[in-house]
Amino acid sequence: MTLMQTYLILSHNPEFIDNQINLLKSKYQISPFDIYNVIPEKSLGIDDVRRTEKNSRIKPGYGNKKLVLIRDFHLATIEAQNAMLKFLEEPTPSTVIILTAVNDQKILATVLSRCFVIKEIKAETAVPGGNKLEKKILEILNMSSGERLIFSQKLISNREDAAGFIDSLTRLLENQLINKPSMPLSNLQLASLIEKTEAARRYVDRNVNFKLVIDILLLGFPSTKK
Repeated sequence: MTLMQTYLILSHNPEFIDNQINLLKSKYQISPFDIYNVIPEKSLGIDDVRRTEKNSRIKPGYGNKKLVLIRDFHLATIEAQNAMLKFLEEPTPSTVIILTAVNDQKILATVLSRCFVIKEIKAETAVPGGNKLEKKILEILNMSSGERLIFSQKLISNREDAAGFIDSLTRLLENQLINKPSMPLSNLQLASLIEKTEAARRYVDRNVNFKLVIDILLLGFPSTKK
């Protein structure tokens, strides 16, 4: 499975969902003509999944990637979700899959485990300890490479710390991108950093040396040091 080919966007806010879809479309340079939309009326059934999977095998006509977009996935039946598992686990190399839902309460854990979840976070509760984390990031932006490596060694002592730091950092950066940023970073820099944190999380999950992963992640941050 290529995890970054499968996404689940969770929000009650259609504007947030559309913004995230547009970011992913831009990231993969997907043509409007290479998008297959599925919008269930009352529910999403097995036949809908089979048609969608069949369509995904058609090569994109205008670029290297095509998008399968299934909205309101919380309306999918249990049978349909089970039918989606192999599709999510082994999408064709040219296919990006995006599911949207108001929440994950009716979505199987096995489906969730096969998706990179993007969840709307309200500004006032953006990240636990968000202000402290933002302060740390501002410090990192103003550090030299050597200072960042020393900071990294003090910050992370085990794999759980590394995973927690990356998850909180990803949420903070996503919140900065969605709302008016308070950090001295452009939207392009924020999007690039989010991509790097997502990659770092995958490496940590694959048991790559977590200290090395965090070192490389922090070294990849832009510098505001004058």
